[in-house]
Amino acid sequence: MRLSVQGEGRSEGEWGLPGRAKSGPRGTSRPTTTPEAEPQGVGSPLAVVGEVVNASRIRQGAVVRPCVGVRHRRRAAARRRRRRAGWQDGSVNTAQNQNAPVVRPITDADIPTAVDTLARAFADYPYTRHVIAADDHEERIRRFQELCLTRIGMVYGRVWVAGEGRAVAVWAIPGQDPSPVFAELGPILGELSGDRAAASAAAEAAITPYRPQEPGWFLETVGTAPEAQRQGLGSAVLIPGIQEAERAGYPVFLETSSEANVQFYERLGFKATADVQLPDNGPRTWCMRRDPR
Repeated sequence: MRLSVQGEGRSEGEWGLPGRAKSGPRGTSRPTTTPEAEPQGVGSPLAVVGEVVNASRIRQGAVVRPCVGVRHRRRAAARRRRRRAGWQDGSVNTAQNQNAPVVRPITDADIPTAVDTLARAFADYPYTRHVIAADDHEERIRRFQELCLTRIGMVYGRVWVAGEGRAVAVWAIPGQDPSPVFAELGPILGELSGDRAAASAAAEAAITPYRPQEPGWFLETVGTAPEAQRQGLGSAVLIPGIQEAERAGYPVFLETSSEANVQFYERLGFKATADVQLPDNGPRTWCMRRDPR
C-alpha cells in the first residue's frame, strides 16, 4: 500500500512503504532553503519550496557589495536571479546556509518523534481518509507508519529527518527487495485498514498501472509536524534523497493526492505523468517523476 500525503502540516506526505537508513548518522547536511509557505488552501507538512540562501541573506539585511558600472550591476542582478530560481527550475542547490535546517539520516533515537510526526501529518489527508477506517483513525495511522518506518523504511530504503524528527522523508531505493516483509506485514496492514480494506485494494489496483517499471527512487512517505510549518523543514528533508538519486543517475518518483502538492513538487523539478481518479469516490491522485539533470 502506498499512501500519498502532502508535506508541511497536517496533510502533506507521500505515504507508502520501503525506505532505508542505517541507525547511525552518515553525516549531516544543511540544505539551502528559507521558510516555506503553505500551499493555498492547505495546512500541510510539505508546503512550498523555499528560495535559495542568497535571497534569504538579502532579506535578513546582509551587506551586498555594490558592483561598479552598469554592465557589472546587470550581471550581478542576473546571477542573483539565477540563484533565487535554483529550486524553481528544478535544480538542486548544494550551497550551505548556516541558518538552514539540519538534515541527517534517521537514528533509533529519532523513531518516536518521527512516528508521531508522520501520524499527525497524515491525520486528515484525503488518501488516508479513503483507505484507513474512520474508527480510531489516528491510532491506526500511527501504527501503520511505525511499521512502515521501522520494518521497511529503515531496513530496505533511506530515511532522513530534519528539525530533530519534526520532518521525515522515507525513500525506496533500487536494488532492495522488501517483499518478504510485505508478506509478513500484509495481514496486519489489512487489519489496520479495517472496513476500508476493499477501498484500499481498489485504489492500489487503479494506480498500479501508472507506476514506473524502471529502477529509480520512490518517495514513500514525507511529512512535517503541524507546529513546524513554515520553517523550511518540508523541502529541506527532501533534498538529500533527490541529490543522491541524481548523483546515481536515477529518476525519482512519487504519488500525491493533493493538487497543492503537485505545484510544490513541480517547483522541485517533478512533472506529472498521470492523473488518476480513484474508484469508490476516492481522491484524485497524481503520479510524478523527476529525471536526473
